[in-house]
Amino acid sequence: MRMEEGLDAGPVLMAERVKVARKTAGELSSELAERGADLVVRALSALEFGGVEEHLQSEHGVTYAKKISKEETRIDWTKSVREVDCLIRGISPSPGAWCEFRGERLKILFAEPVAGHGTPGQILDNAPTVACGDGALRLVSLQRAGRAVMEAAEFQRGFPLAKGDWL
Repeated sequence: MRMEEGLDAGPVLMAERVKVARKTAGELSSELAERGADLVVRALSALEFGGVEEHLQSEHGVTYAKKISKEETRIDWTKSVREVDCLIRGISPSPGAWCEFRGERLKILFAEPVAGHGTPGQILDNAPTVACGDGALRLVSLQRAGRAVMEAAEFQRGFPLAKGDWL
């Protein structure tokens, strides 16, 4: 029921849950911004008609997030697939997780866990797939320093990561 239809509608819930799934920080931020804007409109409408009820947010599990250092954004391929994948998605697109290839910084914006194993940091195939500490990640979206973001297939045509190369 819309608030304008009657004051007896009761309080409107001003909270929503969002599934993180395999979203990057950038994708999640965009989704939260859209939902937040909608919630603000709903809250203002509810305020106008007196249907707002305050609820304190629990402090359980609340922590302070310190600024991310450059050292923390470098990918350590010896870590588990889960850890590397979470790092990449958690700081993509900015500041972005990175590694070095041929003396150049290479930002990895998205990757997917896949079957595979090898020495951590080694390229396992031309997909390209990179070995981690306990599995492998297929690189999906990459960016060379000062260049545009590219999907892996496009990236491979201009600056190939070949099987046996190291990141």
